[in-house]
Amino acid sequence: MLVDLDMPGDGYALIQKLHDANPELLIIAISGALNASVLEATKEIGVVEVLKKPITPAWKPVVERIRARRVSGRQL
Repeated sequence: MLVDLDMPGDGYALIQKLHDANPELLIIAISGALNASVLEATKEIGVVEVLKKPITPAWKPVVERIRARRVSGRQL
């Protein structure tokens, strides 16, 4: 699942709720601003990957890798 941290509302709270409801869910966060505090905060709430906006072709292999983990049932 992709969740935009910069969405209206609170992307962090949404991720926390999703993770609490389903700890097995693999969540990829996206953000226009990546820094150490964003990376640490997302790691603490169960995000498996953080991608920087805008969407680029470089995202595809990352999303496919996470999707393959979901399909195979592997978790972090």
